[in-house]
Amino acid sequence: MRINNNEIYVIAEMASAHQGSIKKVYQLIDSAIDCKANCIQVQIFNLNANASVRSKNYEVLKKLEISLSDWSKVLNYLEKKNIDYSVFTYDEPSLEFVLENYKPNLIKFNSSEISNPNMLNLIAKSKNIPLNLGTGGSTILEIERAVKFLNKNKFNNIFLAHGLQNFPTEIKNINFPKLKQIMKLFEYETIFCDHTDFRSVNHQFIDYVALGLGVKIFEKHFILENNSKYIDNESSLNVKNFKSYIENLRLVSQSLITNSSIKISERNYRKFQKKSTFINKDLPENHILTIQDVEFKRDVGNIEGIDPLNFMENFIGKLTSRKIKKRSKLKIKDIK
Repeated sequence: MRINNNEIYVIAEMASAHQGSIKKVYQLIDSAIDCKANCIQVQIFNLNANASVRSKNYEVLKKLEISLSDWSKVLNYLEKKNIDYSVFTYDEPSLEFVLENYKPNLIKFNSSEISNPNMLNLIAKSKNIPLNLGTGGSTILEIERAVKFLNKNKFNNIFLAHGLQNFPTEIKNINFPKLKQIMKLFEYETIFCDHTDFRSVNHQFIDYVALGLGVKIFEKHFILENNSKYIDNESSLNVKNFKSYIENLRLVSQSLITNSSIKISERNYRKFQKKSTFINKDLPENHILTIQDVEFKRDVGNIEGIDPLNFMENFIGKLTSRKIKKRSKLKIKDIK
């Protein structure tokens, strides 16, 4: 993963926004690149290995499943593009397919795999590929158990993903206190997965809160166009809004970075705001300075003089070294 510590990293989560269409998969990839996402995430699953035939979403998943031969072409396409890519794998056959044939920048596990020793054992054999381990709906004990299991297998290349999908997730259910707890308890970097309603005017502010808590990696669902009939529509931004989301998030993130422009901005603000000590009457040489001799004024655009509190603490009772005219800015050389 090409992560710069001074910049945020955005994962464009395709999820099932392709609606089972391989053509849309390629369109989504190209759109993520155009939106300047850092990484695009695809979801690969084997229906029979992933879900029971009696599962309520079995028929829905059946329509969304894309063959491994098609995914092979997609991953080959991705490896030629100038973008990181992550593969969200839901089952052993899919994970084995990826690990045996490709070198993604990231592997994602749903929180369903946090207690699946088969999946944890498989990823532990590929120590050079980072794991984005979903924690949604999991207890701290379950997270600790999975991390210890991986560490015991000498796997330490872990990111912990905070977020849950309620199609969409209400803002009141984001649970930032738990995110803060995870960040405090574990040494691994945290990824914030935003599944809030794309129609909410407040959805982007949630990511700003995560940013302020120290999150640098964001995973956000996107879709070619919003349509209530589409899978993953509720929490997905269309391409135009996704591009704006990334631009705004990067813009806001600059407020957390210390750079030379900040120092210049601070100096300019100081010149505009700070007050200096001025003499309010003509003073002779060897005059004993008192608070009655001065006033404190802003002098925008000119060199800053003696700070008022500094005058109070260090110069009252001192003698003037020469005559000083009324309205003059008091200088150090004016004092013995």
